[in-house]
Amino acid sequence: MADSTRKAIIDAFNDLLEEKEFSKITVKDIVLKCGINRNSFYYHFDDIPSLLEEIIAEDLNEIMNYYPKKEQTLDGILKAIYEYLYYKRNKIYHLYISYSTRVYEGKIMRACQGLVDAYCAVVFEGIEIPAKEEEDCKRIIKNLLFGTCVDYVLSCNNNLPVPSYLALADAVRIITKNVKEANHQK
Repeated sequence: MADSTRKAIIDAFNDLLEEKEFSKITVKDIVLKCGINRNSFYYHFDDIPSLLEEIIAEDLNEIMNYYPKKEQTLDGILKAIYEYLYYKRNKIYHLYISYSTRVYEGKIMRACQGLVDAYCAVVFEGIEIPAKEEEDCKRIIKNLLFGTCVDYVLSCNNNLPVPSYLALADAVRIITKNVKEANHQK
């Protein structure tokens, strides 16, 4: 029962985030949406920010499940990320504009870093690359991915279509190809 109540709270909060900004959601809204009392909410969560932290952690775990695997293509990984952003665009937008931007950006940046680290581990496998050069490459790709994600999130209220992940994939391929070629020639 406790697990189903916790899930109902999380689901209600996610639904409310699709509808309105984080700062406009109250405990009353959540308990009314999932049909529980306030005590049940506080049994599972200290407050709305603690619920939010769990939601963000779950979302980041969901994104991190798109880690590159040898059998996955860069296009497939980026398409999955873009689809995730598209289907959760209202929720992400509402969080971004009303939650601490610095904190939320930090969480997005960490997710991007994890994806880039895993991708580069596959791409650069068996190639000796100086640590500074590899870190510079990762930083560029991470910032490219992060900037693209944030740009899309901020444009969500305009109902723009998902931008082409293929352009981003091409840019990442060019960067990694140049690093690989430069280190094969040494």
